Amino acid sequence: MKLEDMTQQEKAFWNLLPEELQQISTVTMSYQNSWAIINKHLRTIYGDRADWKKCISAYQKRHIVRKCEDMSLVTTDEIRNMLAEDEKDRVTSVKLVEMLPLISSNDREAAGKATLEAAKLLGILPDSREGLFTWIVNKEGMTEKEQLDLEQKIRQEMALLNIIVKAMIDSYVPGIQLTYPIIGTVMTQPKTRYYYRGENAFYGQSRPSAYRNMDPKLPFQVQEIVNRLHWDEGCGFFDHFDAVKRWGNSTVNYLALAQHYGLWTPMMDVTGDLLTALFFACCKFGNDGKWHPLTKADFEKEDSRVNVKKLGGDSRYAVLYRSPSEITDMKWAEENVKGENIILPVGYQPFMRCKSQYAYMFMTLQEKYDMLVYPLFEKMRFRLDEDFCQWVYEMSDSGNAIYPNDDIPDLSKYMTKINHSCHFSQSTFEALTKMGNCTEDEKKQWKAILKKYGFHIMQGDREYITANELRKINKRYSIERAFQLTKVTPVKRPHLIIGG
Repeated sequence: MKLEDMTQQEKAFWNLLPEELQQISTVTMSYQNSWAIINKHLRTIYGDRADWKKCISAYQKRHIVRKCEDMSLVTTDEIRNMLAEDEKDRVTSVKLVEMLPLISSNDREAAGKATLEAAKLLGILPDSREGLFTWIVNKEGMTEKEQLDLEQKIRQEMALLNIIVKAMIDSYVPGIQLTYPIIGTVMTQPKTRYYYRGENAFYGQSRPSAYRNMDPKLPFQVQEIVNRLHWDEGCGFFDHFDAVKRWGNSTVNYLALAQHYGLWTPMMDVTGDLLTALFFACCKFGNDGKWHPLTKADFEKEDSRVNVKKLGGDSRYAVLYRSPSEITDMKWAEENVKGENIILPVGYQPFMRCKSQYAYMFMTLQEKYDMLVYPLFEKMRFRLDEDFCQWVYEMSDSGNAIYPNDDIPDLSKYMTKINHSCHFSQSTFEALTKMGNCTEDEKKQWKAILKKYGFHIMQGDREYITANELRKINKRYSIERAFQLTKVTPVKRPHLIIGG
């Protein structure tokens, strides 16, 4: 790791080091490194049973879906039970965080007992049949003798187990700062057992909005650069706001903010909260600009909704996507991913919608990506029911729990302008072409090509919001307001890397 690769939050710690230590070291809060260390130590104890490539493969083989009938059909009663199980898991994770001081104490006997108890709750002991982690250690076919041998090995490796347990519990700590490729240092919300996504019909596909809204008349390369210009304009728009400019708790995730406020992006929204996923599975956005529960007219027949019918979908069923968060943990450690085609946290951001929706993001630059056939997610369908949709709507405080009233005023109208804009800022074009190492001649060629298809690069910057509108929003939603609503203090666990 190089000094220039450190995030603002990592550099803040590096600056506190003595000069002689600065010369030979860097600081990291890397989530990827943490899970690679956990894997290394688990393999010391479990050997090939902690071979995460095999663990991931065993999971993914079970979740390949091609059509609606391939999905598990679950009842609304089963979904209510899933909600209860998720709450039980949340209570367990809170208990684990509360145990951290004892696990870290100098009282070896007390710390040892707490470590074993926590390891059982996590599900990483040989005899653990229940726990927050199901796939991280393969226990299939484990004999009684093997189990006894492993228990003996763990007693001999208690210091190692203690390191594993503390590192795993850290991900449940509210506000812990972790660094990821592409997005930087995130002040994360507590880890949950599953990631979810909810859709209010079986659409026959599940793709990012940027790729669903591509213009078939545009050549691929032109569409690609137009997409990038839209994304960069949308992300740059947020720098107008004081709460964004003065936010220092984490790296601002511009693309996630833009996505959550309406920009078409290569991202797909994922959540750590089942109720949030159910809200999107059971509700619709009305022409009045408000969310409403689905009614019988929306799902009585397979073709009740014209837009669903056009895609070859089925209006009768809602779809839930679910993925154990530990599969993503293992993929980060094992596959050397760079932040694409994998789930990333959004965490606490200057605006509250991401926090309220317990937001995660799945980003792909693959134009034909379809979550429906991607084996990271288990897919379930359930028959839509008017009473259940109403119940979910009420449990979500009529949508206010998902789209909080005290958030920044709705920015979707500005994102809509950007989505449909054919005129782009000169500075956005210059930044994009600089990233692509374009020569002056190549830039002229691109301007001419864009103009041919109806897109124009302006002499100055495109203004999407008036100074008066901006002043009103900044007055109503200040950085002080953002910190007040976050209600979480950043927690730091920096690691020192000697020798770069």
